[in-house]
Amino acid sequence: MDQIKRIFRVIIRPIYKIIFYSFRRQKINVSRNGEPLLMGISAVVAMKNEEYTLPFCLKSLIGFADQIVIVDNGSDDKSLEIAYKFKSEHKEEVEVDIIEMPGKLLGDCREAGLKATRFQWHLRWDADMIAHTDGIYDMKLLRSKTLSDNTPRTIQLPRINLTGDLDHVVKPKDWDEGEPILIWFNKDITYKEFGKFDTVKVPKYFIQVKESTNYYFHCQGLKSDLNLIHRFHYFKWREMYNRYPKNEIPDELTNYDDFVNKRNKYLFGTSDSQKIKYRYNRQLVHTFEKIDIEKYGYYPQILRLEKEKENQRFKIKYIDDRPFIRIDNQDEEMITFTPTKECLEWDIQDFFTKLDNES
Repeated sequence: MDQIKRIFRVIIRPIYKIIFYSFRRQKINVSRNGEPLLMGISAVVAMKNEEYTLPFCLKSLIGFADQIVIVDNGSDDKSLEIAYKFKSEHKEEVEVDIIEMPGKLLGDCREAGLKATRFQWHLRWDADMIAHTDGIYDMKLLRSKTLSDNTPRTIQLPRINLTGDLDHVVKPKDWDEGEPILIWFNKDITYKEFGKFDTVKVPKYFIQVKESTNYYFHCQGLKSDLNLIHRFHYFKWREMYNRYPKNEIPDELTNYDDFVNKRNKYLFGTSDSQKIKYRYNRQLVHTFEKIDIEKYGYYPQILRLEKEKENQRFKIKYIDDRPFIRIDNQDEEMITFTPTKECLEWDIQDFFTKLDNES
C-alpha cells in the first residue's frame, strides 16, 4: 500500500502542482495574513508546564530559527516566566513571540502557531525537544541544507527518546523515525486532531523527505509528576472523546476532571495525590533501561552541561539492580512522603491488566 501511494504521488504531483500554481498562486509564499514570507525558519514551540526542559529547548534553537513562537496551553509552573525572560535576554539574536492559550486543544495551539509563522519554513517543535548545537549532528547543518532548496516538502526527523531522567530510555522505543516536523509553509498547511494526537496536513504536491541524522533528543519523560500524570490521562481522554460526534459524547467523557478522578481510582485504587504519584512512578520505570549513548554518538551540548551537575532534578532509583521508582528532587510533596504498606505491595501487573482492558 505504501509503495502504491508513493507511485501515485510521483504521478500526480506534477499535475497537481501546475494546477495549484496556476489557480491558487495567492497562497504561495505568503503567511496566513497574506504577508510575503521571509526566507528562514519559524519554530513553533508548544508547551504546558515544561519549566525543566524549556530553557534547554529554547537555547538550542538559537542560530537555527529566525523566529520562535511559544504557544502556552495554560502553564501554572515557571514556564511562562522562563519564556518571557528568554525573549528579553535574546531579542537581539532571534525574534520571539509568546501566545497564551490556556485550556485550548493542542491542535488549536498548533493552528495559532501557523497563524504567527512569518518565515518560509515552519518547524513543529515541543518544549521537551533539545537540538544539537555542535558537531556532526548540529541542527544548523540541517538549516543550511533546508534553505538551499525551496522545493515544497516536509522533512521527517528521527529522534532519540529520553524518559524518566537524563540516563534512561524505554526499550525498544529509545529511537523512532519521528514525524514530519520541518515543513515548507503556505496557507494550506493545517493541523487536525486524529484520536489522541494532532497531525499536520499538507497539499498533495509536497515531497516527503526522511532524514537519517539524529539532530535532536526528545526528552519526553523529563517532566514533573503532575505533568506526566496529566498527559497520561489527557491523551487517553482525547482518544476516547474524539471517537464520537460532538452531539453524541457520553456523559462520562464530558467533564475531564471527573474522567481523571474515576480513572485514578480504577487504575491506582486511590484518590490520594501522593499515593497516585508514588504508584504512577512505580509503573513508569517498569521498562526502563540505561541509554547506550555510544549508539547515538553523544548528547546535545546543552544536555551535556546539565549532566555535569552533581544534583540533577530527576533520578531513577534502583533496587536489586532494577529500576524501582523515579524521584523528582524538586517535588516537596513527595520528598516527605513515606510509602504505606499498601503502596509497597501495590500490584503493578494488575495495573497493566486494567490498562489493557480499559474501555
